[in-house]
Amino acid sequence: MFYDAPIITTISAALLVMIHCIRLYFWHQKGIWQRPLLWVLFSSYILIVSGFVFKILEAMQLTPMPVSTHAFALGGISLMTMGMMVRVSLGHTGRNVRQPPINPIWMFGLALTCALVRVVGPVALPSFYIQVITLSQILWILAFAIFVIQIVPMLFRPRVDGLEG
Repeated sequence: MFYDAPIITTISAALLVMIHCIRLYFWHQKGIWQRPLLWVLFSSYILIVSGFVFKILEAMQLTPMPVSTHAFALGGISLMTMGMMVRVSLGHTGRNVRQPPINPIWMFGLALTCALVRVVGPVALPSFYIQVITLSQILWILAFAIFVIQIVPMLFRPRVDGLEG
């Protein structure tokens, strides 16, 4: 039933899923979904937890190998990093992170869709693997292009609150 993944990995992944689901449950607040700077981080954390679920499914040979890797990489690294880069860029340029002067919904929406396409696509549509990967790449490029257009110019201007730094 198990191939390369030892049983300890599967048991550890199952424990991590339970622990992180409990953490997600207690972290969840109603208003989170109205604030893009929060829901992007929460969504990326959900992708990290799903990476552990896919790790279990991979060990049981129910999904292709790289699915968990992409859930961790796109959820934990790229989506979380993009969300934090926007939040930190706004804060360190004197802008209000609670009422951001930009609307990052398209940027975050495209990045989240990219992650979902890359993680779920190969499992749901294995015969369209190349098209799924291509779509995922295009979505990521568009998301990051919006980041560059909206955020990078702020980093080359003085802080809006007039403070140093």
